Amino acid sequence: PPPPPPPPPPSFSSTRRKTRSCILSRGLGDVYKRQQLKRILASPEFTATKSQRKFLNFVVLETLSGNSDEIKGFTVATCVFGRGDDFDQGIDPIVSIQANKLRRALERYYLVAGHSDPVSIEIPKGTYVPVFTVQSPSTPITESRLSKSEAPGVEGSWPTVLIRPFVNLTGVPSLGWLGAGFASELRMEMTRHRDIQILKGIPEGGNKRAADTIARFVVDGEILNDIEGLKVIVTLTDNLSNLQLWSKGMNCGFDPSQLITFQKKIVQIVAAQIGCEQGVIANKIFTESTDKAPEQLETYEAILRFLAYMQAPTEEGFIQALYCLEHAQKKEPHCAKVWSMLARLYTIIYSLEIPGFSLEDAKSKSVSCAENGARLAPDSQFTRIILAFVRLVMDETAAAKKEAQLAYELHPDSVVLQDAIGYVMALSGDWEQGTELIRNAISRNPYYADYAHHALWANWIRKKNYEEAYQETMQFRSPYIFWGPLIKASTLGNLERLEEGKKCIEDLLVLKPDFLSRGRILIERFIKFNSIAESTVNGLKKCGLELA
Repeated sequence: PPPPPPPPPPSFSSTRRKTRSCILSRGLGDVYKRQQLKRILASPEFTATKSQRKFLNFVVLETLSGNSDEIKGFTVATCVFGRGDDFDQGIDPIVSIQANKLRRALERYYLVAGHSDPVSIEIPKGTYVPVFTVQSPSTPITESRLSKSEAPGVEGSWPTVLIRPFVNLTGVPSLGWLGAGFASELRMEMTRHRDIQILKGIPEGGNKRAADTIARFVVDGEILNDIEGLKVIVTLTDNLSNLQLWSKGMNCGFDPSQLITFQKKIVQIVAAQIGCEQGVIANKIFTESTDKAPEQLETYEAILRFLAYMQAPTEEGFIQALYCLEHAQKKEPHCAKVWSMLARLYTIIYSLEIPGFSLEDAKSKSVSCAENGARLAPDSQFTRIILAFVRLVMDETAAAKKEAQLAYELHPDSVVLQDAIGYVMALSGDWEQGTELIRNAISRNPYYADYAHHALWANWIRKKNYEEAYQETMQFRSPYIFWGPLIKASTLGNLERLEEGKKCIEDLLVLKPDFLSRGRILIERFIKFNSIAESTVNGLKKCGLELA
């Protein structure tokens, strides 16, 4: 017999992206699919007509409600296009015509604007039931996306930084030691950020141009005379673009006794702003990798997905961070930071009860991952504070306090993780040292985590100072986390500002519809002291929300 004909060429919709799996098979809730629907309908690049938008909205919501078996041409015609009970598809082909146009509008949207969206919605031919898939967008070839061999000084994607001695431009030879001292102290401080590889100096045979080093980033400094004394200017240069990414100037008086303190202050500020998890270097590399699929990410780029989520928590960001870190863990199983970050995400699933996941599974994984991270890097502040956080949520308050203290003692002068350390210390009962560390981090680290205000809020509630507690609630800016409206509503209730509190209750129930039945349990995942928990519950009760 003749050979079978070759298969038809793949359609655009099948080659647009590499489909990994159905969202449902990953255990994700319907909230992510609803979010994608809203994103499409709100986009100006989705060129569907009003009736086609109604069509898409109808079939998606019916599918998510479990009514996909009822989505037929007749139901779409009567519910979407206003046809009567005598509708006959053989005579009136409106549904099939509009479905084809809707398919083309969806294809255009994903081509023009939605290629990086985490979820794809399609309506396959032959049915009106939508299909949801996680998509891996293809990575455009741009100048900023160099291969490992093309990127100077970058092993994979882990950033490499050269810190050169600061140049003494004061004209005072006796201050020559100061420039070398700044660079030496900065190297020591930056090595605490284990994501970044620090080079001590220019390789043998090299010269002094930044572009001639093997490092991706170069830190330079100048010491100048100023009206009030000395001025130090620090700059960060990116070798790939030869552009200056960051610069900061700081002043000090002439008093020699101030120089060591001044040097220490500058080193801490510079290290925090360029080297911390939300610093200039991390943000630069994250921007370069945003279009990459999770399978294409190097370990450091996967870590940046986690940091992006922690900086601005969203449902979409959570999914991406979890998937990317799970993939990185398989690729580089000895990376302690990946294990610790996975522990943090699993703890978020458990403590916030994110729908679509097994809470017992998340609880078990959070503990095992945190312990793995601390075992692989026992002298890391990061792995230790993650383990402390997990112990706190799991009601091991004494162990949490001990781990937090150990994390602090590893690098007591570093401000980078003081917010997280202070947070666990305070909520595990060491209120004085914990809140002091948090306030120090807020004043000195521009990238501190806003959840630290949650611990300050709890401390004011403990003292029954509700006015100060309310001021802390105003600093908690995580719109996708129900703890924001929760603490605000409770505090307003205790202040007898009931109408304002009731509006916050409405926001709380939108974010967490089952809070009425699960509220006490969720509060006690973080609040370990009965007086604070009861004050929180009573404040909600005054606003009309009485928990079971």
